[in-house]
Amino acid sequence: MNRCLAILRNALLMLALSVSAQAKPEYARAENRACGFCHVSGSPNTYDPLTKERQPTTRNKRGMYYETHNHSFVGYKVTRVTQERLNSKFIWGEETDDMPRRIASGDVMGDGKPRFISLHETPDDKGSVLKVRRWDGKTFVTELEEKSESSPDKLQVGKFAGEGSPAIIVTEKTLWAWNGKSFSRKTLSNPRTVIGATILKNKEERLLIADAPADIRSYRINPKAPGDWLVDSIPAPKASKDVVWLAMHGSLPTLVATGLGEEYADGGVLGFWTPFQDDKLYLYYVKVDRDADIDKATKKVTIKGEHFYVVMLNMRGFEVWASARLDMRPLDVIIDNIRGDGKQGMMVLLKEPVKGKPRQIGFYELTPSDKEQ
Repeated sequence: MNRCLAILRNALLMLALSVSAQAKPEYARAENRACGFCHVSGSPNTYDPLTKERQPTTRNKRGMYYETHNHSFVGYKVTRVTQERLNSKFIWGEETDDMPRRIASGDVMGDGKPRFISLHETPDDKGSVLKVRRWDGKTFVTELEEKSESSPDKLQVGKFAGEGSPAIIVTEKTLWAWNGKSFSRKTLSNPRTVIGATILKNKEERLLIADAPADIRSYRINPKAPGDWLVDSIPAPKASKDVVWLAMHGSLPTLVATGLGEEYADGGVLGFWTPFQDDKLYLYYVKVDRDADIDKATKKVTIKGEHFYVVMLNMRGFEVWASARLDMRPLDVIIDNIRGDGKQGMMVLLKEPVKGKPRQIGFYELTPSDKEQ
């Protein structure tokens, strides 16, 4: 069902050609620096197929000095700045016409290899379809495809049964757990409002459920339990200092109940991420910008249009990365790379531009930039 966009393949070729022509990688190699050391963009002049925009080639202070001093840093005084940034680079993209609503990744078979897990809408809007796929180096191979009664907008994957067990797939009513030979499936009698997952400071992974917006609780899972497999209920962590990773999806009231403001909760997707083995925690969320008219007499607000950004902040509230403007709503954002090639970054699932068109998935590699200016 998934197929790579020809335009995205061409874009990657254009990326290599444009960087060669504009960013002068020979200078980067000569100075043993990334392009982002001299340019405001970490990938100058590259084309982003998801946003249909090209990265600027604008030089920063280092780059301007380098250009005007015979391509040398001799005599340049390096100063430190407190504002950090993350560089991003579009790596790959796909389009899909099987209507994914949520995406996730995890070692669900206990073999150390990530799988791409997705939950899809159905043509009749009844239930959902779960897919588990692995990357074979060229394409995604389907290993499991099952329909269930669960809503397509609730999916979480994690080692909720403990570190020594494979990751478990959970929707609002059903779990899938690998038993060594196949996926065993268990279903609850009543749906639960699954909104997220977290990894605590002690490395324990827990499922987050908010059956009431003001009462978010975390659970472990016992896939061998004869009845309700949700166990060890405790209040969900309330502060970023308690977690090393967190991913949440939900309505505005539910996400606001986590203690974050409406600005971060408005897009319905947010989380915390600790990358690069440096113990720094970042907040990512979907920012919504609305073009609206307000009737002065009735105070009625009419939304004329929306566009979106995926934004990442450090814990001091400074923006360290933001996507270009997205005219399609991000349905899901995950901090992972389902191809397992060692790159760290962000996967973004975008809603189709018009009904009947394919949805798009893109992966951006995120790397720390130099703090020198």
